[in-house]
Amino acid sequence: MPAAPPDFTAIVVAYESEALMARCLGALAGAAQERTVEAIVVDNGSRDATVARAAAALDTPAWRGRGAIVPLGRNRGFAAAANAGAARARGRLLVFVNTDAFAAPGALDQVAAAIEAPAPPSSGRVALASPQLYHPDGRRQRTAPEWPPRRAPPQEPVDVAHLRGAFLAVAADAFAALGGFDERFFFYLEETDLCLRAHGQGWRVLLVPGARVVHLGGATANRWRGRARVEHAAGRALLARKHGLVAPGALGALADVGRTLGQALGAGAAAVLTLGLVPSLRARAAAALWVAAWRLRGRPDGWGLRPAD
Repeated sequence: MPAAPPDFTAIVVAYESEALMARCLGALAGAAQERTVEAIVVDNGSRDATVARAAAALDTPAWRGRGAIVPLGRNRGFAAAANAGAARARGRLLVFVNTDAFAAPGALDQVAAAIEAPAPPSSGRVALASPQLYHPDGRRQRTAPEWPPRRAPPQEPVDVAHLRGAFLAVAADAFAALGGFDERFFFYLEETDLCLRAHGQGWRVLLVPGARVVHLGGATANRWRGRARVEHAAGRALLARKHGLVAPGALGALADVGRTLGQALGAGAAAVLTLGLVPSLRARAAAALWVAAWRLRGRPDGWGLRPAD
């Protein structure tokens, strides 16, 4: 008799994440204490020991028999890798996990309870939910736009416009009905697009403040700042076209260039004032100038993280 499907399938998208893999999967093993979980690690063509570290972690008693690795052979981006993992998933709930996100014990139980709670009258069902994300030092991250760190956090699960996707739970049937992630988003904003499409179908998106996840943030972006910012800018432009969020055409492009040049000049001035002694300011200025040059040259391919075909 085949084994009963798990409650959750955790889909971990990895790219050269050897230093984070054991901690990520170790935290996931305790994230559901009342529900069953399987793990699928989707590797985007890592050249380091990511796959070996994932295999070792999945061979421990915490995961043995409940994990799999899907090697893609090349970097296809987060959205495509997440979709590949979802195609293998058996859980009725999916949770898409960044390798630099570490769930607190029971976090998945709390998220599942919020998703499964009876909906208020005349309210749609919950399709997506996320725990509250925290910095390692305990500061809250901006997991949803309505609840920035300066605002007192909600005490109960609350409806939001969209969620940051470092640890994003989605009902499997809703994910399938929405067609999964849009694979045109390579590295950023695929989760925002998914949340907006869910709202368009009358489904709800929840922040679950009682569930906690520590999120390092920038594990990939900090290694390739300029290229990562190109992907973010490309994602913003695609999101705007799909959902009508900003001015289209030449006016929007001019605003983008002006904003990027302003950021570059500001970061460059700060670097000059500190005599170039602050590496982070130099890196920010270089990244902003890289994005501005990309835009001014007509957004050519090959400037971001997406590998050339």
